[in-house]
Amino acid sequence: MKSFIAIGIFALLSFTACNNTEKQEHNHKAHQEEAKEHHEDHAEQTEAKEETLHLNNGKKWIANQATQDGMTKMQTILNDYFNNGGADSAALAEALEKETSSIIRQCDMTGADHDQLHIILKPMLDRIKSIKTNGSVDDMKRLYLLLNDYFDHFETAK
Repeated sequence: MKSFIAIGIFALLSFTACNNTEKQEHNHKAHQEEAKEHHEDHAEQTEAKEETLHLNNGKKWIANQATQDGMTKMQTILNDYFNNGGADSAALAEALEKETSSIIRQCDMTGADHDQLHIILKPMLDRIKSIKTNGSVDDMKRLYLLLNDYFDHFETAK
């Protein structure tokens, strides 16, 4: 009987040790995944910092006339939407898409000015897509702020 109890205790200790090893391996793998995710997040944040909208040595960037006109029209479209009660977000998104398509089609900008334009144009396109999908007033407001950022950072050649 004592040997049966001893075998049972030995088996129990072996099983417990095995489970602890498996738990340690699982915890180690989870820690590695967490570290990898943290590294990827840090890389994205670093990339985002490198691609922030800024002025050109204290001056506004130069946009072509088609871009300036399109951004002005987009601002007018948003103002009209809010001033008229904002009933049809699908029509709003369609009008905004028309203007952004025109801006993209007529773009002849190059260099740093063009690069800066893309930094602000990408989130604008994302907001318009979201407005089209769900009609979010928050996305409309954010787009309006992005348009203000555009005008704070760009002008046409004088």
